[in-house]
Amino acid sequence: MSRQFGTTLKSYSSKSLTGDKRITDLKNFQAGEPSTTASGVQLDRRHEREPIEVQLRALKDKKKDLQSRVDVLYDEARKKDVEPGELP
Repeated sequence: MSRQFGTTLKSYSSKSLTGDKRITDLKNFQAGEPSTTASGVQLDRRHEREPIEVQLRALKDKKKDLQSRVDVLYDEARKKDVEPGELP
């Protein structure tokens, strides 16, 4: 049981980190600074036509949603008597 919670938490953590990097890149681009990615080009991303403010707002909303999911997951783990030390 705790393994399932741990796997899900790691997935959420990875998504959050990716979102944080994307937010940083957008803020840097908006400020005229270089990207935090090695080449400055994201080959896996399509060209965005939305304004940076809209993209930032969407990423921040996704991050809030992800944090809510993490909170719910921790609550579920507590209800199922998973020890805090068993979770990442």
